[in-house]
Amino acid sequence: MATSYSRVGPFKIERRLAVGGMAEVFLATTATPAGGNRSVVVKRMLPHIANDERNRALFRREARLGAFIKNANVVEVLSLGEGEDNLPYLILEYVPGCDLFRLMRSLRRDGWKLDPALSAYVAREILKGVRAVHEAVDDKGKPLRIVHRDLSPSNIFLSVHGDVKVGDLGIARAEESTQDGGSTGKGKLGYLSPEQVLGHDTTARSDLFACGAIISELLIGDPLFADESELSMLIAIRDADISRLVEAGRALPLGLASIVSSALTKDPADRVASAAELHDQLEAFATLPEDEARSMLRSLVSRASGDEPPQTTPLFDVSAYDRALRTPATISMPPMMYMIRAAGRTFNPMTYAQLVEAIATGEIGLSDEIAEGLGTFQPISALPGLARHVPMSTLAPEPFNQGDPNSPARSFDMDGGGFVTALAWCAAHRESGLLTCAHSGVQKEVYVQDGVPRFVSSNIAGELLGEFLVRKHIIGRAELDLALAVLPRYDGQLGEALVGLGLVEAVDMFRLIADQVKEKVLDLFRWTRGSALFFRGVEAPPNKFPVGLNPWALLDQGVARRAAEEYPDATIDPAALVRRSASHEEVDLPEPAAALLSKLDEQAPLPVSTLSEALGKPIAETTRVVVVLAHLGVIDVALA
Repeated sequence: MATSYSRVGPFKIERRLAVGGMAEVFLATTATPAGGNRSVVVKRMLPHIANDERNRALFRREARLGAFIKNANVVEVLSLGEGEDNLPYLILEYVPGCDLFRLMRSLRRDGWKLDPALSAYVAREILKGVRAVHEAVDDKGKPLRIVHRDLSPSNIFLSVHGDVKVGDLGIARAEESTQDGGSTGKGKLGYLSPEQVLGHDTTARSDLFACGAIISELLIGDPLFADESELSMLIAIRDADISRLVEAGRALPLGLASIVSSALTKDPADRVASAAELHDQLEAFATLPEDEARSMLRSLVSRASGDEPPQTTPLFDVSAYDRALRTPATISMPPMMYMIRAAGRTFNPMTYAQLVEAIATGEIGLSDEIAEGLGTFQPISALPGLARHVPMSTLAPEPFNQGDPNSPARSFDMDGGGFVTALAWCAAHRESGLLTCAHSGVQKEVYVQDGVPRFVSSNIAGELLGEFLVRKHIIGRAELDLALAVLPRYDGQLGEALVGLGLVEAVDMFRLIADQVKEKVLDLFRWTRGSALFFRGVEAPPNKFPVGLNPWALLDQGVARRAAEEYPDATIDPAALVRRSASHEEVDLPEPAAALLSKLDEQAPLPVSTLSEALGKPIAETTRVVVVLAHLGVIDVALA
């Protein structure tokens, strides 16, 4: 229950507008010098949040950054104070009306969409505010390089007078400080940039991606990135899947969708350069006179903000509360047991979670039969929710485009760094297919697309996602058991279950799955026996989580692990001589490897140490590149 009070500092509280995150937000009034009253917004830190000095620092930073931005399209930060209760508060400009989220929701409810010309007007007003944030300077004229990091319809405020204002700098950071905390993935999920999803550094171009998503929503009428699950939405963002905009673009003025899509590229370097540039490019589509556009917007905002009571965020997450109510019943109910019938084998009844693990690790095969409780036995192949967990290699020969699985496109001996050769070959030739790696009953499957590892399966129980998360202390054993108990509701997807139960945030889950897959790949670099077979053209099973791991970065880390454990193939004397291989074929190499190769010819070998100096790279880094190129057969290495 919220604290009851009528004043915060000198401000009289009229009503609470929202509560959530770090603060309660109130509409308040204060006396003016002329004797009247002025409405303002009071953003007061919640007591349990204020106990942490880091959170207080965030509040102070929001006030400090906001104080330097004076623009008609940005909600003004008026002052920072601290009440008698020792709780800090911000005083913000009050924008009477509603936010863009509420307006779009109102339009969707009534089956309306904004006219493209009005959408272009609103978009350009938003971009004016974003430009002001990005170009803000301190009192000495030094650029602050602020990155908002949380642009979404909920933080775009529309007034009943037709104003459009960017607000809420709560998680904004100056660009130079984003590396130590600016890529936490905070913000509304559907408006994150690919680099935020991946946990990389954020820049002003991350905000431009969010702008592109918001403008797309104005034009389409629905969110650009919206999927059945949060993890699926994050995959679409990571891959910059803007098919909704492309489809809608056919009904928009010619060229409009193309301009918006320039803010929505996967690589920040390929995006439109600035908010100012995007604003100018949209000018040709903002064909409404400003007075007419403001009038239309006033009407829509008045309707959206007046046909229902003021929106108040509840004190608790309703969905989480509902989950909490269901949890005791879920735990106390005995789990459904599954009976397994297999030729020559007898299994004790299993829970759904145990069954999924047994299938994923190969203990139970595709032809075995399953019965739910006392139901009818069916082969796993007839149960899509279970069949999806069967390792692809056990399905041979049907899925292999090359025919007989005993005739792969290429095979690699794991002795002497065979997986280095296998992954480097796939990456350099941009191969797509399946690498099956096996030794002594252990089996892993690495699916690559254009040389990039996209999915990895393993029959090692300890490498399953749940065990990985427990080992990393992300969740406890009891939380894992709870998620496993409700797996059938989430089609056997543990990540979805953990997110759905509120045990792990979606963005964190996205990155953790990528880390888990990465660890499964890195383990292969330590193998010294067994083999890897490559089957060209085999696609990953449907409904799997497709990560996109940089193969060259993996090779660098994998070789570093082999060097740390003193594998002979990964340790090279700095005096060793390197030359181009006389018979090497042309392959696709990343910049560090291509640069090294450009220093060599077939006639004049160079010591590794000399190459290191010529490239301006540490000897250890140069050595790792040499190791990869040697495994690839591009260069020859010999002792001096």
